[in-house]
Amino acid sequence: MPKFVKLSINALRGKAPSVYECTYMRKDGSVHDADVRLGLLKQDSKTIGVQIFLRDITEHKKVEKLIRESEVKYRAFFENAEEFIFVLELSKSGLLIIRDVNPSR
Repeated sequence: MPKFVKLSINALRGKAPSVYECTYMRKDGSVHDADVRLGLLKQDSKTIGVQIFLRDITEHKKVEKLIRESEVKYRAFFENAEEFIFVLELSKSGLLIIRDVNPSR
């Protein structure tokens, strides 16, 4: 049974988070990541159903992974460079702020 179905059943019992992420399989067999949001449907204070919104976040997850990998590569380059490297930021008041300095050798 898919995770979102189990959580939907638990939501009807009041035992599940209303927002979570999971993976699901499409009819073609491809696996995708989803942002799931549950809402209980009530009538006269009685739960009569559950409303489920699935948003495909597969591309978002891929981009997050690429960003993490890029950060690891940048950090390795930055920390292992023999040259002195520093990162500056221009503040709103026009001052230069040193944001990062590598441990040059």
